[in-house]
Amino acid sequence: MKVRIFLVLLIAAGVAGAQSTSHPSWWTYASPDSTALIGLQWNHLRESPFAPSLATELSPRGWLGFPDLPFLNQRADRILIASPYLMAIHFGSFPADIVRAEAAAKGLKKSSYKNVELWVTPAPETLSLAWISEQIVILGHLPTLQDAIDRSLDTEARRQFSPLFATAGKYSNDDLWIVSGALPDPVVGRFVPLKLAVKSVVGSMVLKEGLHLAATLETASENAADASVDQVWHGINPKLFDSTQIFTDGPNILLKMDLTAETLDAAVKPPAPAVVEAAVVVAAPPAPPKGPRVVKISGLDDGPREVGIP
Repeated sequence: MKVRIFLVLLIAAGVAGAQSTSHPSWWTYASPDSTALIGLQWNHLRESPFAPSLATELSPRGWLGFPDLPFLNQRADRILIASPYLMAIHFGSFPADIVRAEAAAKGLKKSSYKNVELWVTPAPETLSLAWISEQIVILGHLPTLQDAIDRSLDTEARRQFSPLFATAGKYSNDDLWIVSGALPDPVVGRFVPLKLAVKSVVGSMVLKEGLHLAATLETASENAADASVDQVWHGINPKLFDSTQIFTDGPNILLKMDLTAETLDAAVKPPAPAVVEAAVVVAAPPAPPKGPRVVKISGLDDGPREVGIP
């Protein structure tokens, strides 16, 4: 299942049980002007049915422009993606020797900014990397990385963070979540390809004995929410209707989904290829002519002669 097909379900808010409202300290590298945050518990998602499609998005083949560095996939435990000043903060285990060896092998150029080690990509559409510590690396375009480093060295600036953190902190332990301000947003659009007018999105998913999702879509008005419910249903696999609830609350569309492990497996499992019996046409040799065949022999002393062959 492609990322866009699956994450169209992530148009909403709050899995029951999310409790913590504080945010991890490493989030503060994100710009305080961030208007969208996406979180991934990558150490869980890496082993989930959605890993292949998510890994594609978080690679050079994806729109985000992540560099081709295998340790990002293999060693990250959690990832926070912030927009519109595109940044991806990876939290995990990133020993210096592994980071340096892979970055150099992939053609990134070593640099530094205020004593922070940088690895700059040669391709302008690909994100560069700042090695903050053996637990934190940050991806972003060079000006974005420099701004993050400046904030980290400024005591007053470290106290300033996006207002979205207050909401996002509730979902920091969930497997995948999205909290947005005003839409549209290019990064949110990669994960939630909404086809209806929505002012904001908050949503969270937990993979535990199946899939549990809750979400809220804020529309322009109560009438807009009522008119958009059918469009939300059209974005969901009919096989999941029995496990899904969609209703409205004023201008908000609320979505809740609880799938058993068996239902989830059936939903993400690709359909069996259709068996097509191809008709094989064999060209038959032409039928021999009826009656004896005749060969004409020329060059004889007494002139041409025709000889019959049985």
